[in-house]
Amino acid sequence: MQKTLSLPEFINSHGVRQLSRDINIDHVTVHYWKHLKSAPRPETALKLIKFSKGKLNWESVYAPYAKSRTK
Repeated sequence: MQKTLSLPEFINSHGVRQLSRDINIDHVTVHYWKHLKSAPRPETALKLIKFSKGKLNWESVYAPYAKSRTK
C-alpha cells in the first residue's frame, strides 16, 4: 500500500513550478497551497488526486489546510 502525502509534502516532492505546469495552474496558487494560505477547489483537488496516482487523497489535500485554520 502506497503512503499518502499531505498536499504540501507532495508539492515539495514535485516542485511548485513543475506541478503548476503539469496541472496547468498558476505557480502562485500552488505556492499558496504549499504554505496553507488557501486550499484547492474541489475540481482541482480531484485533478491533483488523479495526477498523484495515489499519493494524495481528499484528506491529505484538505486536512492540513483545515488544521492550520483551527489553531
